[in-house]
Amino acid sequence: MPKKYASYGWLPLVRKIVLLVLVAFIASIILIIFLGSKEKKVSRPDPGGVLPDKVQSLEENFTALEVTSQGGKIKVRADLASIDEENNRQLKGNVEFFQEKPDFQLILKADQAGLASGWQNLLAKGSVEIKSGDLTLSAPDLTYDLKTGLLQAENLRFDLRSLEISATGATYDLKDRKGQFQKGAVIKINSLEPPLIVSGNRVDFDLKAGLVQAGGLKFNQGSMSGTRLGGTLLLDENNFVPEEMRLEGKAFFDLRQMEEASTFSSLNLATAKMILTRQQGSWLLQAPGSWELKAEGRSGDLAGQGEEIELIFNPEGQAASFLARKAVLLVFDGGEKRLELEGQGLEDNLLTGKISLQASARLTYPEFKLESKSLELEMSDLSFKANRAKFEISPDFFKLAVSFFKKDRPLTAGGAEASGNRERIDLKGQTVLRQDENVFLAGRASVDRETGMIALSDGIKANLAYRQAGSKIKRAELSAKELSLLPSGLALEARREVNFLSDEFKLQAGRLIFYFERENSDELTRLEADGPVRLSWHDYEFDSKEATYRPAEEVFIFSSLAKLKDKDGNRVEADKLTLFTLDDKITVENQGKKRSVTTLRREK
Repeated sequence: MPKKYASYGWLPLVRKIVLLVLVAFIASIILIIFLGSKEKKVSRPDPGGVLPDKVQSLEENFTALEVTSQGGKIKVRADLASIDEENNRQLKGNVEFFQEKPDFQLILKADQAGLASGWQNLLAKGSVEIKSGDLTLSAPDLTYDLKTGLLQAENLRFDLRSLEISATGATYDLKDRKGQFQKGAVIKINSLEPPLIVSGNRVDFDLKAGLVQAGGLKFNQGSMSGTRLGGTLLLDENNFVPEEMRLEGKAFFDLRQMEEASTFSSLNLATAKMILTRQQGSWLLQAPGSWELKAEGRSGDLAGQGEEIELIFNPEGQAASFLARKAVLLVFDGGEKRLELEGQGLEDNLLTGKISLQASARLTYPEFKLESKSLELEMSDLSFKANRAKFEISPDFFKLAVSFFKKDRPLTAGGAEASGNRERIDLKGQTVLRQDENVFLAGRASVDRETGMIALSDGIKANLAYRQAGSKIKRAELSAKELSLLPSGLALEARREVNFLSDEFKLQAGRLIFYFERENSDELTRLEADGPVRLSWHDYEFDSKEATYRPAEEVFIFSSLAKLKDKDGNRVEADKLTLFTLDDKITVENQGKKRSVTTLRREK
């Protein structure tokens, strides 16, 4: 063939080759597009491992991966994915992981994740967030077992409705809703106002059972807080409202309260065992064993101890009432003990500052002691009320000496009811005052420290033991409507329907005043009576508006309309009558133009 025709013979062949190459290229492009859009299965890295760096293939864009495995139905989305030589998947950029089971659903979001072959374990890093129903979990990174539902995380935050938990190290079973938080776990329950915060070195909880157990437990809610070696918290399984908190081992409870009339502004309580329960929206603290407390208040510092207490809170979160089966309370002012309170069945209204004791109550001031069947004490002014009260009053109670009552001996007193404070005591109903042989009975009585006065009223009867001019002890009975024991001049004053009965005579008067020697308060030095006055002595009756008795001489002097009557009915009127009981004689004096004196002698 000639050469000019040879080139034309090759041209159809070249064209065919070019056409085949073009077709193959187009086919490969279509295949790449088809394969690139098809869903792929990915595997997980080993739990706790780092995201794989070895890449077998180049990074590939994809929209989603979906598989069904032992972990249920799983979907994965991410911006980029790569496969290592062990068939693990590395996911980067806007990672979304979906897991669905018949009774469980989960959504996980992260910056990047590693999914190992076998579809069992997932390692997520970078702003990890998990949602499963009402539960939200967040952490910088975590490991999740798709088959068992168990996850492990550092710096985990747990949010489930009103329940918040955080810890630097945590393990949580999403399937069984059980977890273990370590390294300073903190639980916050927002269903309460203010929220309840519970923390511990280690916290185990079971949300299905509403059970939380903690070691090194601490809690606080607003003004109250507490610590314990270990404890248990019971929650309502639906809304996670606290139902009970049990603290084991020696517990400490602190409370701050700034009510105007409150018993305290701060309270520190230590118990051998403590239980806090919620009742109708309020807390109830119980300590079935022994307890000790210290408190600071407007009326002074408080310290105490006892057995079996209850601390009741109102719905506003205020400590409203303090109950104890047995208690001893001390009140201090500047380190000095002001009073001691002891008894059974103690109730302290913490908002009003009123303390009540229901059995075997004892109240001890430096100046007197009180025992009673029941007792109420107002912390604001340390005043008291008592039933069936018995007092032992120290001589130091009185700033001034009082007649009849010796300085070195206490005065005892009692009454059906009693009230008062450190400065004054009031008694009523079957009132009794006693020292040695001197006994006073009355319907009412009061003892005043400042004035030193003892006042009695309402049907007074008294048994008196006294001396006169160095004589032996004499005894007498006294009755009146009113009576006062006065420190001034060491006097005793009886008023209204006064009757004085001794072995020698009977004296009646509207008012009768006894004066005693200062150094010897039981030695009678003078007796004054006024109107009307009547003295019955042997066969004689003396009447006058005024009368005076001088015990040293045993002499009565009657003046102002003085009258004398004997057993035979003979009468004598005089300006002045004088009875000398030792000499059995009577002098009759009249003041006229000429003074006259007549002497009468009693027939023996």
